[in-house]
Amino acid sequence: MMQTGTRTAVLTVALALLMASAGPADVIGPPTDDAPINMRDPDTNYEFDDRMRIRNRYGHPSHPENWQSDGLVRFDLSSIPPGGALESVTLNAYYFWRFDNDPTGRDLSCFRIASDWDESTVTWNTRPALAAARTSGSIVPQDYGWMSWDVTADVEAFAAGAATNYGWQIVDEVPFGWFDIPTVYLYAKDAGSLEPYLEIAWLETPARPSTWGRIKACFR
Repeated sequence: MMQTGTRTAVLTVALALLMASAGPADVIGPPTDDAPINMRDPDTNYEFDDRMRIRNRYGHPSHPENWQSDGLVRFDLSSIPPGGALESVTLNAYYFWRFDNDPTGRDLSCFRIASDWDESTVTWNTRPALAAARTSGSIVPQDYGWMSWDVTADVEAFAAGAATNYGWQIVDEVPFGWFDIPTVYLYAKDAGSLEPYLEIAWLETPARPSTWGRIKACFR
């Protein structure tokens, strides 16, 4: 039979595990991976950059600085059970700075990433494939603050096994057509605060195993 002291220690560990894994959270973050990719420096990896710069490539035809910059982001979605009754899932990133022309009102696209990538090696030239159509858009606000993209359909597909979770790419698709293309700066996870996160709303709370049954399993 298990000694009293040992049983107490096991119970303490079990309770700690239950508190840490009581069920899917309403917020998932920070990202497990994120990285900017920059057409201007196509072979450079920016793993430890604390920001993602989002910029369209199409400026004035005579301007030599026509290049694009996007942001990649991925989260651990293992806490979302298959068949979970999701009402909505939003990807949130903090807009904290801008450069050149004012980007207010521009529509930034969020695309589901369709192939694998590694934040420690990805560059513009090795960027992953994207889904054919964008997932959703988000309008750049007048003031700095949070921007949000609806990624509900993608997360439902991930949870159902209909698509693989490679994350999302944020892109400014709209041609600017003039000098000084607007640039949006979003915080990345290496900023240390205001990192990107996912916010989940449930239609109903997912079913969870009996708490007591999970504790008893620790004594078997």
